[in-house]
Amino acid sequence: METLENTLPKIDGADVRYYQGKEDHPAMIEMYNLIAEHADVSERETEENFDANYANLRNCNPYEDVILAEVGGQLAATARVAWYEEMDGTYVYPTIIAIHPDWHGTPLAEAMLDWAMGRARQISAGHPAEVQKFYQGGGSETQTARLAMLERYGYEPVRYWYEMYRDLSQ
Repeated sequence: METLENTLPKIDGADVRYYQGKEDHPAMIEMYNLIAEHADVSERETEENFDANYANLRNCNPYEDVILAEVGGQLAATARVAWYEEMDGTYVYPTIIAIHPDWHGTPLAEAMLDWAMGRARQISAGHPAEVQKFYQGGGSETQTARLAMLERYGYEPVRYWYEMYRDLSQ
């Protein structure tokens, strides 16, 4: 019989565990901000924003749908899965992978994505079989390792976002 614990990926040199609550937030925020800095993305996480986000997750039980991988006591990666239904009835399963820049292109990154996709399949089994279902992932154009990994897994670009600024002094 499969238990929740034996669904965790086995990764050489890494301790992988489920999200344990707010006590995980400081390390997650620090890593997410390092990832954003490395990718030259201006948006940064704050404790207040992060806590509010996790307190209001929809279609995601963080204690079953979020995992963390630590190497040498330092957070190296996280994976989170959720789901939503489009207006046309299509089900979408975001696989949100955050990999510390030092671990891009490693088996750790792929193991986290493998876990997220597997968890999404488990969740999707409880949804109507006759509807279309898709994984969803993403990243900034500067996150080349992440985008390359997603493409190797069959993800294709379907939408683009732009961040635009205008000086208010003029």
